[in-house]
Amino acid sequence: MGWQTASHAVWSEHPLGRAKVSTGHDDSRAFAGKELLAFGPFLLNSARRVLLRDGEPVRVGARAMEILIALTERPGVTLGKRELLGRVWPDSTTIQESTLRVYISQLRKILRDGETGVEYVQNVTGRGYRFIALTTRRDTPARAVSRSPHSSSGTALSETVQQPTRMNDLPVLLTPVFGRAQAIHMLAARLSKHRFVTITGPGGGGKTTLAVSVAVTLASAYPQGICFVDLASVTEPRLVPGALASALGVAALSHLLPNILSFLSKKSVLLVLDNCEHVIEAAAQLAARVLNGARDVHILATSREPLQAAGESIYRLPPLEVPPAQLQAPRETLLDFPAIRLFTERAGMYSDSKLHDAELLLVANICRQLGGNPLAIEITAAYASLMGVRALAASLRNDHYLSINGLRTAVSRQRTLRATLDWSYDLLSPSQQLTFRRLSVFVGSFDLECAVAVVAEENQTVSEVLECLTDLTRKSLVIADTARQKALYRLPDLPRAFAREKLGLSGELAMINRRHAQM
Repeated sequence: MGWQTASHAVWSEHPLGRAKVSTGHDDSRAFAGKELLAFGPFLLNSARRVLLRDGEPVRVGARAMEILIALTERPGVTLGKRELLGRVWPDSTTIQESTLRVYISQLRKILRDGETGVEYVQNVTGRGYRFIALTTRRDTPARAVSRSPHSSSGTALSETVQQPTRMNDLPVLLTPVFGRAQAIHMLAARLSKHRFVTITGPGGGGKTTLAVSVAVTLASAYPQGICFVDLASVTEPRLVPGALASALGVAALSHLLPNILSFLSKKSVLLVLDNCEHVIEAAAQLAARVLNGARDVHILATSREPLQAAGESIYRLPPLEVPPAQLQAPRETLLDFPAIRLFTERAGMYSDSKLHDAELLLVANICRQLGGNPLAIEITAAYASLMGVRALAASLRNDHYLSINGLRTAVSRQRTLRATLDWSYDLLSPSQQLTFRRLSVFVGSFDLECAVAVVAEENQTVSEVLECLTDLTRKSLVIADTARQKALYRLPDLPRAFAREKLGLSGELAMINRRHAQM
């Protein structure tokens, strides 16, 4: 059963705006007072079998709607395939699991599952399906519906509740997002407890994509909406407040920050401050002022290092999961790993040919070499159709991936991996740059003593080397393992390849190799 044309309609109070919903009968009060389920930009009235997206009705067939209702009744709980079959086809014993997969696929298309960076329905291999988006329940107040004075029967409706103007200028994610469902759910929950959360991680790690995905998930939680502020194009720290004012639509008067705080003081808004690392001090100060002056505003920031501001909760974004080395697994198991799914998805955008099982094992090796970095995987996968997977894997052994060109439409710092790493390198102090490039002689882990032996000049102390190590770790260029009695450090493969290139250009390569050999 699809969406039916009806002679009467009802206005639903929805956080994204006013929504007209066809009901198909004459009882104007049937929709009012019903419990609704909000998730992302959607509002579901299971009693009326009505789904809204951004306040507009969505066409959903009867079977797909029944699956959606079943899954959303118990979010986070895996429903077995037999259970779902019995729910949707209670009187049939001949329906196969393949039919259920067809309707699950149909439901995912209706929800645009993954297209906006948010996954709603997750396949639990061998068991069933579960609904994983953050949900909130609410009632549609009866006062939202009133009788029209032009109808003697009182069946026509008019809107009596005016919705405040909402902001929502989030960038549109044009491709699905892999392997971030758990992070999206966790960050959405964390933002409900902490007003200020920063996503940190290396360049190309997917921080912006994750932040947008979280904001989409929380669209219904902020009555005045979401404001996205891209700070990447801000060239000077003093211009940061102006970037926020421009995004909010606040006039840029002489008393700019007070005007911003006055505008936000009584609003419930999520601010997404993206790409803070190059103006980090100004971004931290702005965040602190907003949090103190606008108590219903929450902030989600992205940066290659923490802002180190009061009240900040830090989430370090891990790389996409890759298979363990030498894993000889069936095709289905390999495709369960997000890094491989991303590679095959992007490779498929440039070619209709399907990768063979042997090629998937090579893809696993490529993804490990790229450190599970989403941008690196996306850029590299585009060349699979041009070179073939075998030739591509061989070329990466020579760090060729640093020069591979990405999308022409990408921002300049993300058109190649070298440009992405240059952005981070240029933000380092001279002593941090020196430490970073000299540490590239270590293939694996090293401790502080080894770092001092390779890095330190005659007048440099152990504490100064440790300070640089700590700074590089904070900036997502070095990984620290502090779980042991003695801390160990290592450079991930991508930063190490870049640092080794910088070391060669510095003229220090022979000297640092000698120091390393003499340890």
